[in-house]
Amino acid sequence: MKHLRMIEYHITNHCNLNCKGCAHFAPLSKSWFANVEEFKKDFKQLTNKINVDNVRIFGGEPLLHKNICLFFDAIKEISPNTNISFLTNGLLLLQRLHELLPYIKKYDILVEITKYPVNIDYKGIFKLLEIEGIRTKDFNKKQYTKILRKHILTHEAKQTEFDCCMIHWESIQLKDGKLFLCPIQAYIDIFNDYFNENFVVKDGDILDIYDDSVTDETICNFYTHKNDFCKYCRKPIENIEWEKSKKDKNEWME
Repeated sequence: MKHLRMIEYHITNHCNLNCKGCAHFAPLSKSWFANVEEFKKDFKQLTNKINVDNVRIFGGEPLLHKNICLFFDAIKEISPNTNISFLTNGLLLLQRLHELLPYIKKYDILVEITKYPVNIDYKGIFKLLEIEGIRTKDFNKKQYTKILRKHILTHEAKQTEFDCCMIHWESIQLKDGKLFLCPIQAYIDIFNDYFNENFVVKDGDILDIYDDSVTDETICNFYTHKNDFCKYCRKPIENIEWEKSKKDKNEWME
């Protein structure tokens, strides 16, 4: 079987920080927690079709999920050679570290941290994890704290040529037994529900992993090309100063 570099899996949709213009629409989400049995079912189905090299546990803020460690167990139970990481804003990391450490060490989990301009001792957190022998990734090491990118949505359908960062990263979203090219497409339902919008991700823009016609070749071809929904996206605006979301539609639209 062919290899898929990375899938990202939301175990929460909501967040405890809620950044302006979040590409995962966390500020607009109701509280929601993934069910580990549903994840196991879907992840097993996916790994029957393709080798998954890395799973990033994501959100929202994944450390809001009280049973995050069950997802670590599930990944290794189903696919022992798959690497695990989780991406966090760090706000709950010290509070939950005693619980997390045995799993992080047992499975050699990569702890990915995005630093924000909030009252958190990120330097101290990284130092503590280093002392514990934990692998870490400073997700925004090129700047002291997070700056934002505005992912622009528009109802004017137009094919564009900008280099899509989601495709460049070669990571796709697993949600409800389906694969999505990017979090905007996977979680546009949150945006639609909150603002009574009508952006539609068509069946042709999604891969149903329970469809017998979907193979490892199909999956590998899927995440290297833009799809029909991409015509509603425009080149992101970079280097925006970080602030919390006001839940204004203009944070996501032109």
